[in-house]
Amino acid sequence: MATKFNKTWQRPPTQTELKMLVDNYVLDEIYYRRAIEIGIDKNDEMIRRRLRQKMEFISDSIVESIAPSEEALALYFVNNSERYRTEDTYSFQHIYLNTDREQEDMRREIQRVKALLVYASEGVEGDKSLVPKHFNAASRFTIDKTFGQGFSATLDGLEVEKWSKPISSGIGIHFIRLTELKKGYIPTISSIREQVVRDWRYQNRIDIKENMTEELMQQFQIIVDWPKLAESQRG
Repeated sequence: MATKFNKTWQRPPTQTELKMLVDNYVLDEIYYRRAIEIGIDKNDEMIRRRLRQKMEFISDSIVESIAPSEEALALYFVNNSERYRTEDTYSFQHIYLNTDREQEDMRREIQRVKALLVYASEGVEGDKSLVPKHFNAASRFTIDKTFGQGFSATLDGLEVEKWSKPISSGIGIHFIRLTELKKGYIPTISSIREQVVRDWRYQNRIDIKENMTEELMQQFQIIVDWPKLAESQRG
């Protein structure tokens, strides 16, 4: 008690303070023992929940102390390697055309841009937009969030360094020149070791908890007395 007091207040307790700590501990123990004797802990939802939390905390503490062997870690990585695959990334520029115009005007504008791109790969302007003209190593998530769900898939079939045909998106029509496509890859375990260890511990905690729960339940006979339901309530 004195050590704990010292750590908290950065000084040793006085004799009076130490006596107060001891008296409080004694009173806690008396109340605890008396509460158990008269069954206050029985049928109390809060106490039941707290005791379950403490049991789970003890289990988690044991799991956290377990370090994976190199063989176990390697096996986990192999079985879950796709989880660590990096995203495909796309670098490209685009010319944006706003579709908020008459159909014939839209057709003429598309033809205008197509004709200009035959002679020049740079400097061709479309409509103004808040969307950047250039994207560098953008992920599928970023592209789909900007242009609409599934738009990134349309980039997969494009030739690098060539302007595409007009492509529709959730915000308009685009001519796109893909400059680089980097396919995702699975990194080596050594380069992401800390992440793999964290994931292994998390999965190991789940597995041990499930096994412990199953073993505990097998030690009891569980009878559920379901109430009889009226015909209208039955599934």
